[in-house]
Amino acid sequence: MERRKLILKRKPIKLAVILAAFVLLTGIGGSWASYSNTVQIRNPLATEKSGVELVENFNPNSTFLPGETVEKKPFFRNTGELDLILRVKVLESWKDSQGNAVTTNPPDTEKVSKNWTDSWKSDWFLVGDYYYYKHVLKKSGSEGSVTEDILKSLTLSPEVSNDHHDYDYSGLVYELKFTSDAVPADSLSLDSWSGQINGENTKGVAFDWKGLLAP
Repeated sequence: MERRKLILKRKPIKLAVILAAFVLLTGIGGSWASYSNTVQIRNPLATEKSGVELVENFNPNSTFLPGETVEKKPFFRNTGELDLILRVKVLESWKDSQGNAVTTNPPDTEKVSKNWTDSWKSDWFLVGDYYYYKHVLKKSGSEGSVTEDILKSLTLSPEVSNDHHDYDYSGLVYELKFTSDAVPADSLSLDSWSGQINGENTKGVAFDWKGLLAP
């Protein structure tokens, strides 16, 4: 896995973005590196292949300085033979140079602004720790097998510099992580998620999962 540095006036600050098993890394003045894999599929049918991957179109020559915005446009794609229902957990943190989360007096994750797309705001809804996709993610090769972009860009606050901030971010790595899982789009598989979404612990939130299924 490649890590390149973005040079500030004194020490470098690194930025990492981890999207499910999809990894994006950069540092001040550096370029993005990517590594991809598939996300977890729960209860797939034994005779059919299933899979989802997180994909991003990115500029390998992009740079990221305090106060600047870098384009990031990830989206999900069904790579298998099953229609799926998808959900995503979003986590963010700052880590030290050894990859350990900074938990003592942790730095502010809001120093990196996430510029979400309109699709993320309208096609996904939050219940508990998960954002649920409102549509069936159709099997590979079908119309509807790809989501819209969920993120437009990231903006690093101008306050994150070695001259003007209350916290020393030098040598730290910002991590944005999308942990995803999915179930086949059938009545049996959707029962558990429907209970979580429409149960007593989620009053005021209702969604007809089975209404998404083909008749």
